[in-house]
Amino acid sequence: MTVLLLLWNMALHAQEGFLILKKRNTSLVSYFKGSHIVLQLNSRQWVEGVITKLSADSIEIAQEILRYNGPVPDTLHYYHTGVALKDVYALPTKRELINHDPGGNINIIPGHEKFVWIRNGFIFRVLGAGYAGLNIGNHLIDKDPPFASDNLGPLAAAAGVFLFGELLQQLYHPHWRLGKKYHFQYIPLSDKKAQQAKPRGF
Repeated sequence: MTVLLLLWNMALHAQEGFLILKKRNTSLVSYFKGSHIVLQLNSRQWVEGVITKLSADSIEIAQEILRYNGPVPDTLHYYHTGVALKDVYALPTKRELINHDPGGNINIIPGHEKFVWIRNGFIFRVLGAGYAGLNIGNHLIDKDPPFASDNLGPLAAAAGVFLFGELLQQLYHPHWRLGKKYHFQYIPLSDKKAQQAKPRGF
C-alpha cells in the first residue's frame, strides 16, 4: 500500500509531464515539478532553483539566491523565471560541485572527477610555464643569454608542453553540454494516467 501511495503521489506531481536528460539513448537525470535544477544558459550564466512548471519546450524556475549574512547562508527564492529549453547550454555533471561565492554567484568546480588536472591540461601548462620561467631565470642570474642557440631546444620543449596543456583545455568539456550528444526529452503525462495510477480504495 505504501508503494502504491508513493507511485500515486509521483503521478499527481508529474501531471504536467517530466524532463529526462539523455546521453544519446541513455537516461541520466529526470526532472519533475518541484525538482531542484542547476543549468547554464547560452549567455553562460548559471541559474539555480526549483522547477515550478514544465512543458515540451520550456520550464519555469523559482530561482534560488544564496545570501551570506553570517556563517550560515540564507536561501531565497528570488523570483520565477521562464527558461526555453533551446536556451539551455549545459548542466553540471553529478561529479561536479556547486559553489556559491559571498555575492550569491554560482560557480561550478571540479569534484570527484578522476585525473581532472591532467584531462584539462592544467598540469602541463604549469610544468611548461614553470620550466621555461626557471630556465630563463637561471640564465639571467648566471648572466648568460637565455635565448642562445644552445638553450632554444629546452625552451621549445617547455613551450610544446605548455601548448599541449592549452590544447587539452580547449578539448576538455566538464559539463553536460546540450547538442548532439546530450539532449532533453519531454515525457507528457495526462491527468487520466495519474488517475489510473490512483490505488483502489481512494
